[in-house]
Amino acid sequence: MFGLGREGGMSSSSNALCEYRAGKFVLKRDEATGKQFMHADKRPGLIRVKREESDGLVHFQWLKRGGGVMGAPTTYTLEDDLILFPDEAVMKRSAQGGSESRVFLLKFKQGDRKLYFWFQEESKDEDEAFVKKVNISLNGTAEDPTEQKDTESVAKKEGGEGGSGSGAGAG
Repeated sequence: MFGLGREGGMSSSSNALCEYRAGKFVLKRDEATGKQFMHADKRPGLIRVKREESDGLVHFQWLKRGGGVMGAPTTYTLEDDLILFPDEAVMKRSAQGGSESRVFLLKFKQGDRKLYFWFQEESKDEDEAFVKKVNISLNGTAEDPTEQKDTESVAKKEGGEGGSGSGAGAG
């Protein structure tokens, strides 16, 4: 009645905007040094972006995948469910692990909150296409809204300061 429940047994969501098999990372603090390290959660998972029919809000979800062995249906257990508004977050490749790694992050525009994921699809050929789908689903564009705004502000500064002073377009 209300879509996917907290406990599994449900199949893939029909109102999903995009889905991709991915694990997640968790931050753990080293007791001796006090530093935080990323550790891979080794469970199979699924990233899902969906629009809730009841209220039209976009949800970014991580679900634990289970079952699917010897013909049994795959089960999904919802663990993380974030409601995101346009331009609130962007998904992109992480610098962690180098350019060939399959580590991606959901970076929030405000503050320094980041959620890290490692893609579990057999082939990495569709990784970038999935990231593009996520960003279009969340923001209506595949562009990084934080980078776009930075570029616009630089262009305004360059055009507005130290210009020729011709007054073109001024009224």
